[in-house]
Amino acid sequence: MHRRQFLKTTGGLLVTTGSLGRLAIAGDQAKRAMPSPDCRPTIRLTRGPYLVPNSPLRSDIREDRAGVPLKLKFSIVDPYFCQPLAGARIDVWHSDASGLYSGVENIQFDFESMRLTDRSIDMRGKSFLRGHQVSDGDGRVEFQTIFPGWYLGRLPHLHVMATVGDIDWLTFDTQLFFAQEIERTVYQSPAYATRGQNPVGLDRDLVLRGDDAALRALTVPLAQIGDGFEGEVVLAMTA
Repeated sequence: MHRRQFLKTTGGLLVTTGSLGRLAIAGDQAKRAMPSPDCRPTIRLTRGPYLVPNSPLRSDIREDRAGVPLKLKFSIVDPYFCQPLAGARIDVWHSDASGLYSGVENIQFDFESMRLTDRSIDMRGKSFLRGHQVSDGDGRVEFQTIFPGWYLGRLPHLHVMATVGDIDWLTFDTQLFFAQEIERTVYQSPAYATRGQNPVGLDRDLVLRGDDAALRALTVPLAQIGDGFEGEVVLAMTA
């Protein structure tokens, strides 16, 4: 979907607590099936405008993009029984250090008014910072990428789409965020420094719209490993 159309038609945060089809459980079985505190359903967020079809099957999605290394390890689980989901397709995509997405025309914002302009940067035909993996028997996948760059209107984020088989209603979308102190450190490093720090805070993020609880729930804890960072994410998919 064109970014301009997306921003006009979406209302931001979408939250749901479906059950992957187990909607008719009663009595003691229902009590046992309620979500564990260890795998509460992950908050859904809008998919965003920059998904492209047929992303490459790969773990390392960096291609030629410079930036601070970021490794993310995902565990995909059923939020009702806390069981790993094998065979789930996990797509990830995000912007590069300059705030640009591959595969699309990147519509630009006016810095002062935060409104869309008629300017765009064409990255069609490129595939950097996109890819998918299929979860193994333990429900795990991992991606090697770089820390996302910022662009006006958003906090730095990474898009995630999880799909079970070919069933549309078992497609799950969300976005992941990062601690502000890590963001500030990263944006002082060479690949990002010419653009400076992100001027947008939580109150001006066009998707979160000030929702601090959602931001905290979707922030990935990162550990510094060498010159980069590593984090682990549990995706408790909801229908």
